[in-house]
Amino acid sequence: MWGRVDVRAAPRAWHDGPHAAAAGSLPRRPHSRRDGHGGLQSGVPAAKEQDAAFVAIESLGEHWTVKADMITAPQHAVADSVYDAVRAAVIQLLRAGEIRSDSSAGPVYFVLHDVAEEGRARELAAALHAALYGNLAPLARAMPTAS
Repeated sequence: MWGRVDVRAAPRAWHDGPHAAAAGSLPRRPHSRRDGHGGLQSGVPAAKEQDAAFVAIESLGEHWTVKADMITAPQHAVADSVYDAVRAAVIQLLRAGEIRSDSSAGPVYFVLHDVAEEGRARELAAALHAALYGNLAPLARAMPTAS
Protein backbone atom coordinates (compact mmCIF):
# COMPACT_ATOMS: atom_id res chain seq x y z
CA MET A 1 0.00 0.00 0.00
CA TRP A 2 1.44 3.36 -1.04
CA GLY A 3 0.81 6.31 1.18
CA ARG A 4 -0.33 9.80 0.30
CA VAL A 5 2.20 12.55 0.62
CA ASP A 6 1.49 16.26 0.93
CA VAL A 7 4.49 18.34 0.07
CA ARG A 8 5.12 22.03 0.54
CA ALA A 9 8.24 24.03 -0.04
CA ALA A 10 7.33 26.40 2.73
CA PRO A 11 8.34 29.93 1.77
CA ARG A 12 9.43 32.37 4.44
CA ALA A 13 6.18 34.34 4.23
CA TRP A 14 3.92 31.28 4.49
CA HIS A 15 3.29 31.90 8.18
CA ASP A 16 2.70 35.65 7.87
CA GLY A 17 -0.65 37.40 7.77
CA PRO A 18 -4.08 36.72 9.21
CA HIS A 19 -4.13 33.07 8.19
CA ALA A 20 -0.73 32.32 9.66
CA ALA A 21 0.11 28.63 9.75
CA ALA A 22 -3.35 27.57 8.65
CA ALA A 23 -3.59 23.81 8.87
CA GLY A 24 -5.29 23.61 5.46
CA SER A 25 -2.52 25.48 3.67
CA LEU A 26 -0.51 22.34 2.94
CA PRO A 27 -1.68 21.20 -0.49
CA ARG A 28 -2.72 17.58 -1.03
CA ARG A 29 -0.42 15.95 -3.48
CA PRO A 30 -0.84 12.19 -3.91
CA HIS A 31 2.05 10.15 -5.26
CA SER A 32 1.64 6.87 -7.07
CA ARG A 33 5.11 5.62 -6.21
CA ARG A 34 7.68 5.95 -3.50
CA ASP A 35 11.18 7.10 -4.28
CA GLY A 36 12.97 5.54 -1.33
CA HIS A 37 12.43 8.67 0.77
CA GLY A 38 8.74 8.27 1.47
CA GLY A 39 7.84 9.96 -1.82
CA LEU A 40 8.94 13.29 -0.37
CA GLN A 41 11.91 14.05 -2.61
CA SER A 42 9.76 15.84 -5.19
CA GLY A 43 9.34 18.86 -2.89
CA VAL A 44 12.96 19.16 -1.81
CA PRO A 45 14.29 20.83 -5.00
CA ALA A 46 11.60 23.52 -4.81
CA ALA A 47 12.42 24.18 -1.16
CA LYS A 48 16.14 24.41 -1.93
CA GLU A 49 15.46 26.78 -4.82
CA GLN A 50 13.48 29.05 -2.49
CA ASP A 51 15.97 28.69 0.40
CA ALA A 52 12.96 27.61 2.44
CA ALA A 53 12.14 24.98 5.03
CA PHE A 54 10.76 21.78 3.55
CA VAL A 55 7.53 20.76 5.28
CA ALA A 56 5.37 17.74 4.44
CA ILE A 57 2.85 15.31 5.84
CA GLU A 58 2.74 11.69 4.80
CA SER A 59 0.13 9.02 5.25
CA LEU A 60 1.23 5.43 5.62
CA GLY A 61 -1.83 3.41 6.39
CA GLU A 62 -3.98 4.80 9.17
CA HIS A 63 -1.44 7.22 10.67
CA TRP A 64 0.34 10.35 9.51
CA THR A 65 3.91 11.59 9.73
CA VAL A 66 4.92 15.25 9.85
CA LYS A 67 8.34 16.09 8.42
CA ALA A 68 10.30 19.32 8.28
CA ASP A 69 13.84 19.73 7.02
CA MET A 70 15.98 22.84 7.40
CA ILE A 71 18.80 21.53 5.17
CA THR A 72 16.93 23.15 2.28
CA ALA A 73 17.23 26.58 3.96
CA PRO A 74 20.94 26.96 4.76
CA GLN A 75 20.71 30.76 4.94
CA HIS A 76 17.96 30.65 7.58
CA ALA A 77 19.17 30.75 11.17
CA VAL A 78 16.84 29.29 13.77
CA ALA A 79 17.19 30.77 17.25
CA ASP A 80 18.11 28.51 20.17
CA SER A 81 14.87 29.55 21.88
CA VAL A 82 12.92 28.16 18.93
CA TYR A 83 14.74 24.83 19.12
CA ASP A 84 14.00 24.74 22.85
CA ALA A 85 10.29 25.41 22.20
CA VAL A 86 10.08 22.73 19.47
CA ARG A 87 11.89 20.21 21.68
CA ALA A 88 9.49 20.97 24.56
CA ALA A 89 6.52 20.58 22.19
CA VAL A 90 7.76 17.19 20.96
CA ILE A 91 8.16 16.04 24.58
CA GLN A 92 4.63 17.24 25.37
CA LEU A 93 3.22 15.39 22.34
CA LEU A 94 5.11 12.24 23.37
CA ARG A 95 3.77 12.39 26.92
CA ALA A 96 0.24 12.89 25.59
CA GLY A 97 0.64 9.77 23.42
CA GLU A 98 0.10 11.73 20.19
CA ILE A 99 3.39 10.72 18.54
CA ARG A 100 5.83 7.80 18.71
CA SER A 101 8.96 7.85 20.82
CA ASP A 102 11.22 7.70 17.75
CA SER A 103 10.03 11.15 16.64
CA SER A 104 12.79 13.74 16.26
CA ALA A 105 13.07 17.37 17.38
CA GLY A 106 15.84 18.57 15.12
CA PRO A 107 18.03 20.52 14.99
CA VAL A 108 18.00 20.10 11.19
CA TYR A 109 15.43 17.36 10.57
CA PHE A 110 12.13 17.15 12.44
CA VAL A 111 9.75 14.20 12.27
CA LEU A 112 6.58 13.41 14.20
CA HIS A 113 5.53 9.76 13.72
CA ASP A 114 2.07 8.23 14.16
CA VAL A 115 -0.16 11.31 14.22
CA ALA A 116 -3.68 9.88 14.34
CA GLU A 117 -5.54 12.14 11.89
CA GLU A 118 -4.77 14.13 8.75
CA GLY A 119 -6.19 17.35 10.21
CA ARG A 120 -3.99 17.03 13.27
CA ALA A 121 -0.94 16.32 11.09
CA ARG A 122 -1.68 19.46 9.06
CA GLU A 123 -2.09 21.50 12.22
CA LEU A 124 1.23 20.28 13.63
CA ALA A 125 3.04 20.78 10.30
CA ALA A 126 1.79 24.35 10.00
CA ALA A 127 2.67 25.07 13.64
CA LEU A 128 6.15 23.57 13.24
CA HIS A 129 6.75 25.62 10.11
CA ALA A 130 5.66 28.83 11.81
CA ALA A 131 7.90 28.06 14.78
CA LEU A 132 10.93 27.51 12.55
CA TYR A 133 10.38 31.04 11.26
CA GLY A 134 10.06 32.50 14.75
CA ASN A 135 6.27 32.46 15.29
CA LEU A 136 5.75 30.21 18.32
CA ALA A 137 2.07 31.04 18.89
CA PRO A 138 0.66 28.35 16.53
CA LEU A 139 2.89 25.74 18.17
CA ALA A 140 1.65 26.72 21.64
CA ARG A 141 -1.98 26.55 20.44
CA ALA A 142 -1.40 23.12 18.89
CA MET A 143 -0.22 21.51 22.13
CA PRO A 144 -2.51 19.00 23.83
CA THR A 145 -4.26 20.23 26.93
CA ALA A 146 -4.03 18.35 30.22
CA SER A 147 -7.09 16.22 30.87
